[in-house]
Amino acid sequence: AQPTIQRVFDDLGRLVEGAKVQPERMRASLLTKGTIQVSATAATGRDTTYAYNFDTTGEWASENNEVLTGTSTWTEANTDTSTPIDDLWDACEALRDQEGAIAVTALMNTTTLRGLLASLQLRKALNPVGWQNVVTSRAQLTQFVQAETGLTIELYDKQFVDEQGVTRKFIEDGYVVLLPQGNVGETWYGTTPEEFDLLGGNTEA
Repeated sequence: AQPTIQRVFDDLGRLVEGAKVQPERMRASLLTKGTIQVSATAATGRDTTYAYNFDTTGEWASENNEVLTGTSTWTEANTDTSTPIDDLWDACEALRDQEGAIAVTALMNTTTLRGLLASLQLRKALNPVGWQNVVTSRAQLTQFVQAETGLTIELYDKQFVDEQGVTRKFIEDGYVVLLPQGNVGETWYGTTPEEFDLLGGNTEA
């Protein structure tokens, strides 16, 4: 009986941990895309899709989302042409002008940071003489970015396993989220779809 009891309580623990993941996943999706979408196929036993688009007119994206394309992206392939410091300045100014808020944090994952670190603009700014032969450390980069833009780089590399069993990052590669001081919102826990059915008298939920 003891192994069975331990397994049952372990199942409950995994259920609780899974319940904690979803709000974090939704928050990350809202911050990066303005939408929430969770879907599962019939093969997983949960053939469903939850989709919430908080930017149906595209207004949020047009005012708050800057997309870099071509040779401007912060990738190792575009080290000679990307201008991340200019991009961060522009984004901070846009946030200040549109919202009256001062950005203090740049949220990204390590893959995005590596693309930033590879930028020729940054390497030359950090080491004007002999930049070709100097390896720039992560600490030097974060200190320089903070001195130049006022932004503290926060790495967010946590991952989750989605409904299809695929491991995904909360903050995806290539995304940078600028945050002002203080809270940017609140999380409310409501009734689950199953509870809603039961409260409505659907005993087969």
